[in-house]
Amino acid sequence: RRHLYVMNTDFGRIVRIDFHHGQANGIEVVTTNDLLKGGDGIAFDVVGNIYVANNGADRIEVVSPFGGFVSVLVDGAPLDAPSSLVFGTGQGDRNTLYVTNFAIMRFNGFKPGAPQPSLVSLPVFLPGLGLVLP
Repeated sequence: RRHLYVMNTDFGRIVRIDFHHGQANGIEVVTTNDLLKGGDGIAFDVVGNIYVANNGADRIEVVSPFGGFVSVLVDGAPLDAPSSLVFGTGQGDRNTLYVTNFAIMRFNGFKPGAPQPSLVSLPVFLPGLGLVLP
């Protein structure tokens, strides 16, 4: 069995799609939380926490492995509409979370200030979980 996790930006919802022999077998809601509204990219650590790049709120949030608790890891600068995130995979780099700043909210004038598209690295306590490829 394999699973695909999807962030629903508008509803602040993360869903898990179960796959078996290449066929989708159903969708399960992992969590729905107003803090996650505006969420974009997601990544996992080794114990199953889900890290969410919240584009609309300029923050990185962490969802506990069972979806019951959402906390804010980083809020505000140096984030500027974070959109994608990934853990480092090299020796001594797995406790680094790399985040792309899309800067779309400031670019389009929805937030004040000059847009700052960039790549940001953040130290985290737990190492990241690598992607499983076929």
